[in-house]
Amino acid sequence: MNDFDQKARDWDKNRMHLERTMAVAAQLQKMVALTPCLMAMEFGAGTGLLSFYLKDHFREITLLDSSAEMPRMAEQKGVPVHCFAG
Repeated sequence: MNDFDQKARDWDKNRMHLERTMAVAAQLQKMVALTPCLMAMEFGAGTGLLSFYLKDHFREITLLDSSAEMPRMAEQKGVPVHCFAG
């Protein structure tokens, strides 16, 4: 178990994480022509906050994270992605 595994359950409760994610999602939408036929891969995906906000803009999103617990939180949110940890 790493440090992020221990922080995973409360990660999304941190307002700074949410605000940063929303800012990144807004910039991606401005800079990239997102279409539902695209596939994406998010490295260091954590709890999938960014993927959650962008899930309707991609056909599929693959999450990668070194924490095993962080992607589990994404699955609990119903993020329709393939999750890999390790």
